[in-house]
Amino acid sequence: MGHLLHRRDHRLLEFGLRVLAVIHQVEAIGNLTRRERLAGAGGLVPFIPG
Repeated sequence: MGHLLHRRDHRLLEFGLRVLAVIHQVEAIGNLTRRERLAGAGGLVPFIPG
């Protein structure tokens, strides 16, 4: 019985990590979009490092 619970805990952990990875990717895309808008509005080069 202990192995089944441990396996389920691992699956929940993996699911949570996948969700966090997706959120992180979406946030990165949003940041890039904001930078491009700011660069376009200011007449700067579209890529702003950092």
